[in-house]
Amino acid sequence: MSYGLQVFDGGGGVIFDSNSFTCRMVYRIEIPYSTNSQSFVIPGFDSAKGVVWIDTAWAGSGLTFAPRYSVSGNTVTVLANTPPAPGVNYLNAVMFS
Repeated sequence: MSYGLQVFDGGGGVIFDSNSFTCRMVYRIEIPYSTNSQSFVIPGFDSAKGVVWIDTAWAGSGLTFAPRYSVSGNTVTVLANTPPAPGVNYLNAVMFS
């Protein structure tokens, strides 16, 4: 098995065997809304083997917008959010294996 996930019972028997890709969360940070661009370096992240996304928590009514971002290698640049909106953004990264 070159990749996947196996789960064993107490006696060592395989109870789950998947040869599908698995992933693990490697980074999560709260990022403030800003009218300036912000860069974040994710240690050990490889954009060819992982995914980055931003989720937004919104406590108000109406629409909310997550800021735009770009990924280059292990650096994520969150572009300016104009005008800044109330709420909290989280930058997340997972790696696949």
